[in-house]
Amino acid sequence: LNPVLKIKMPKPPKAIPRFVDIEVIDKILDDMSGRTKLYFSILRFTGMRPSEAIQLKARHIRQSTCFDRLTKLTRTYPAFIFRASKTNSERVISIHPELQKILQPYIKGMFPEEYLFKNKAGTSHQASMDSTLDRHTKRLGITGVSLYTFRHSVATDLLAKTGDLRAVQTILGHSSSSTTEIYAHALESTTLNAISLLK
Repeated sequence: LNPVLKIKMPKPPKAIPRFVDIEVIDKILDDMSGRTKLYFSILRFTGMRPSEAIQLKARHIRQSTCFDRLTKLTRTYPAFIFRASKTNSERVISIHPELQKILQPYIKGMFPEEYLFKNKAGTSHQASMDSTLDRHTKRLGITGVSLYTFRHSVATDLLAKTGDLRAVQTILGHSSSSTTEIYAHALESTTLNAISLLK
């Protein structure tokens, strides 16, 4: 038996995710309207997986509570509460005030099991969002932005602003912190590129 076969090869490093400055994401959102803007605003303000956002129903939007350690008070806040598409664990993502304004007109009078983004058959649909994003980015002259770029950009922006890997892991719904760490590597790459520009 060849002893070399017993040697465990190191795992290849995970690819650094494609992300853009959050200002680019906001520029795309400014070009949108209606339910399209709502869908992409949810991606922008939550970091949800595109497949999770498209499956949202009215019943997933409700009040949640948490204990604030600083004030020693229990806080109630609006949140998306649903099952993660990958881990099947419950996810609770607070709804940003800006997103609340966009969301409110659409959820009035909706039935609990009604999809936020339904097609003519009453079920959710994803393909049209891909083509819609492509149309807006082409009009704006922006390249290299996909549905997942929203998630990666939000994650990188959050990590840069807070430095809190655990919080970002929770928001993204990662079961392991090692998955979230790829965004730290993305920031390292950005820093390296910035340093190289020094004269």
